[in-house]
Amino acid sequence: MVYRIAKESDAEPIAHLHAESWRNTYRGMLSDAYLDNDVFAERRLHWQKRFDNPASNQWILVAESEGEIVGFVCNYGADDEKWGTLIDNLHVRPDQKGRGIGTHLIQKAMDWAQENYPETGVHLFVFEANESARYFYEKMGGTNVERFLHHNEDNTEGYALRYAW
Repeated sequence: MVYRIAKESDAEPIAHLHAESWRNTYRGMLSDAYLDNDVFAERRLHWQKRFDNPASNQWILVAESEGEIVGFVCNYGADDEKWGTLIDNLHVRPDQKGRGIGTHLIQKAMDWAQENYPETGVHLFVFEANESARYFYEKMGGTNVERFLHHNEDNTEGYALRYAW
């Protein structure tokens, strides 16, 4: 497994992986119509914007196996005054889960945050219904510190949680 900083040409493969991950994981949390029809186009636009006009505190790392991106993490350093660096995305290709890729990605995200923003913590958001992700974040030492109603990308609403370290 190779871990490397993402480059602009990774926008499309990241968008594909992101859409695939959402389709696999968020069924029942986001609408089927969105997941089956609009998610890839929306994620492609989302990632193209991130690469075309990156925030100064943005950091994206990919996990690559045999030349294919199989996971990625995106951080925004010191994004929140109270909670610190935001892990905005952490996704592993569904057929690659259970191989330690997510663990390595989150650890590298934490290391980057500590190295570049040592005075702040780290936090992320997760759907309350995403029990496997919640278990993973708790196993990685995260604490559920907040529950709130979230307006989703498919124009639905659902509860989300903030995990903090």
